Amino acid sequence: MALLEIENLQTHFRTSDGINRAVDGLSLEVRPSETLAIVGESGCGKSVTSMSILRLLPENITKTAGSIRFHGRDLLKLTESEMRGIRGNEISMIFQEPMTSLNPVLTIGRQIRETIALHRTVSRAEMDGRAKDMLALVGIPDPARRLQEYPHQLSGGMRQRVMIAIALACDPKLLIADEPTTALDVTIQAQVLELLADIQAKSKTSIILITHDLGVVAEIAHRVVVMYAGRKVEEASVEDLLTRPRHPYTVGLLGAVPKIGVGGDKMRLVEIPGLVPNLKQRIAGCVFANRCPKARDLCLEFAPALEQKAPAHVVACHFAEKEGLAA
Repeated sequence: MALLEIENLQTHFRTSDGINRAVDGLSLEVRPSETLAIVGESGCGKSVTSMSILRLLPENITKTAGSIRFHGRDLLKLTESEMRGIRGNEISMIFQEPMTSLNPVLTIGRQIRETIALHRTVSRAEMDGRAKDMLALVGIPDPARRLQEYPHQLSGGMRQRVMIAIALACDPKLLIADEPTTALDVTIQAQVLELLADIQAKSKTSIILITHDLGVVAEIAHRVVVMYAGRKVEEASVEDLLTRPRHPYTVGLLGAVPKIGVGGDKMRLVEIPGLVPNLKQRIAGCVFANRCPKARDLCLEFAPALEQKAPAHVVACHFAEKEGLAA
């Protein structure tokens, strides 16, 4: 049984020049103890999906439809009070930029204690002990001293570790990591990814990893959902998707990953031509048709349904080949 099931999620926003269909009919599931990566370029609906799960959406929201079932409960039907009991407790999130997510005038210790106090009835001494243990868990040296420090006294990598410690303070069943390695150098990125993988191995926490970096996906994810213009266009295991992509958009994403050629020469990046469609206008056909090298008249008129093209591999493309399926 899936831990989280999203079915036909639609999240639309009101703007000055029309309705933005940021997420338009997304369905996916997250299984216990797995890492599901959601990938795609900026504006494809990845972060809006995560904010929809936690119901942390702005006031200009005009529509949230479909269902988001967590442990069988539809989060879209819960009261705000019930959702407060889930946020930071059963479902936690690591936000993109720790310097703006952490409160600059509160100590690290107080920020961890506040999360614990919201969901646990424990003494101050127990909260301090838990906060210290969490900093040690995420690999911050001398945790007792760091609890007394402020965010500006820490490096970017350490601030991100503090964000992870806060997210894990109440032992959530699901952790949403929204671009957890953004603005970190390559060495620190590797450390953060290794930390997330290690924590999952120990705690069996499920993770939704939101990223545009396919290198990050290859490191720690089990399955991948590729989003484009608010819709899911492909889903498969990491190995199958990276070695046998079937949607032209996924092929384009993989082609845009920097590579080193023979003899150390740099190879020219493959770009995806054209622009992302305007999500304020209804798109009758395939959302990728205006940029797709395989597009035909059929693609402009009819949106392709998600179909299984290989075992555990679904694609929304009229011309994706089927292979490896039992008769």
